[in-house]
Amino acid sequence: MNDKMDDKVFYVDELLGLNVFSEDKKKLGVITRVLKTAANDVYVVKNDEKEILVPALKKVVKKIDFDKREMVICLLEGLDEL
Repeated sequence: MNDKMDDKVFYVDELLGLNVFSEDKKKLGVITRVLKTAANDVYVVKNDEKEILVPALKKVVKKIDFDKREMVICLLEGLDEL
């Protein structure tokens, strides 16, 4: 498990298919794509209803557990309303 996100680099293939949860353990969806932007990568998290765009920032991505295939994010205000 990776609790410290500082200076970590991940391959896109490692991230695709991860289940994404909010800090209060609500399942938000699954990472289906990683978009490259000038500022930072953006994870496309898809569920049955919509897509959520999650910026790949330390203040947003709190934990990644590759053994459990899970990512925990700090759900910024309005992020899940996209």
